[in-house]
Parts: sequence; structure tokens; C-alpha cells
Amino acid sequence: MKKEFWAIKMMAIVFALSFFSSCGKDSLPSKPIGMAYVSPYDSTVVVTFEENEKGHYLCLLKDWNIVKEVLIPTRKKEINAGYGETTNYETTPNDIFFLKNRIIVTQKSFEDKFSAFDLFSNDIKYIKGIDFDESCYPSYWDGNIFFVLTSNNDKIIKVMNDQGVVIDELNKSSESELPDIEDHNIFFDNYEFIAIKNNQIKRNSVKSGMIWRVIYSQYVKNKPETETNSPKIQYIGYSIKDDVVSIKLDVTYYSGEKEQLVLKLDADTGEIK
Repeated sequence: MKKEFWAIKMMAIVFALSFFSSCGKDSLPSKPIGMAYVSPYDSTVVVTFEENEKGHYLCLLKDWNIVKEVLIPTRKKEINAGYGETTNYETTPNDIFFLKNRIIVTQKSFEDKFSAFDLFSNDIKYIKGIDFDESCYPSYWDGNIFFVLTSNNDKIIKVMNDQGVVIDELNKSSESELPDIEDHNIFFDNYEFIAIKNNQIKRNSVKSGMIWRVIYSQYVKNKPETETNSPKIQYIGYSIKDDVVSIKLDVTYYSGEKEQLVLKLDADTGEIK
């Protein structure tokens, strides 16, 4: 039986918080980086980065005020630069994405020599750090697991759970597809998913690549049919039942007429119902 998951972008909605001037306490960081991230799974989980002379912090916000902060561990690495020389590298946090019950802070990679993640709970309790002696590229799955594709072994995709433990390794082929955080995704068993973006719907496999693709604008008839200007089509959402995916679309015709349409597809084959 396939598991059905809402297509949540793992990277959160990002808001500019330029009005932060300080945290209000001497012990809290005082130099704002100025962005906040809202968990797509729980809108009450809102975090931001802050910085002072002691380092970088992950801060939990409530009503846009900082209520808790945790120092993000800095990695200091001596990296072999070749030719008998070494480079001293110090990590800095550069992005945030979410699992259902986790906040993952990514650290800026040093070329293909080193990279790191830090896992926090939704109340920003520090769980663990994950370090790689190579650069790595995180992707996500259904909110409970995520993928790591490493640069030095780009034929292996590591599957990690929300404890930061590798639970599976997949052989990556040239056709393999990882979920894009910018897409609307519907997840299934066996690392397969339907991605909705840019006027098309695709069923992909992390292991073997694209299974089928439908350009949904091809199934929206113009009004009148003699009109040469294409209608504007906007994706609204989806529902799924008995392996039938219903895609909801907002359509605006050149005449100004608007309507909502539902496109039904077989989830296994992509066949239009």
C-alpha cells in the first residue's frame, strides 16, 4: 500500500526580519543576520540565525521575539591544500531546512574537502552534528528522512533518519532523481514521488529516474478554441484516492474568464482519467 504525504517544501517560507536590532539581553546575540524560517509542518516553529563575538546562534522566535537561543557548534579544520600547504577552515551556518520534528542547519562547505549539518529539535534542543570529509548535498523526503549525496562518492545516496543515522544507501545512476524542495511533491513507498512544477507533473524514482511525465497545459482547452493566446494556468493543490491523483488548477483565459478545473491522473501510469 502506498503511503500518501502532503507535498511540503522542506525549505521553509522565508521572511525578512530587518527590524531586529537586538535580542534584548546581554547574554543573547546582538548582531542580526536578518532572516527567519518558518517550519512548513508547524507554523509555530520559527527560527533565525544571529551572530555576536562568541559565534553563530540558532534562535527560536515567538511573536517575532527571540525566546531561546543555542550556540551552533563551529568546526575548525586544518585541510590539506596540496603542495605541502594546509588551510585553516572555520565553518559558518548558511541555511536551514526542516523535517517534521527536526531543524537541520547546514554549514558552509569548504570546496570538496569538508561539510557539516547540525540537527536540532523543534524547540532548538541540540541533538547532534554530522560531519563529512567532503562536500555533500542534502535533499529531503517525506518529513522523517532526508538524503545526502556526497561529492567524493557521487554514485551513492545516503538515506538518513531524523536522528542523523544512515538507514539505507542507494546506488545512484545517471537517471536518478532527487526531490526538489521547490516542487510540490507526493511521496510513495520505494523512494518514488510525484513532482508538480512548471506546468508539468512527473513521477520520479530516486533509484531509476523519471517514470512518466504529463504536461498538464495540453489538457486545458482554450476558450474559445480559436483563441491563439494561451490561458494562464496556476496549480492550486491536489488530492489522492485509490491511486488517482486529482490536480486542481486555476485557469484564466485571454478573455478574462476564469474557472477551476480538476485533472485526474492514474498515479501509476500517468494516464489521464
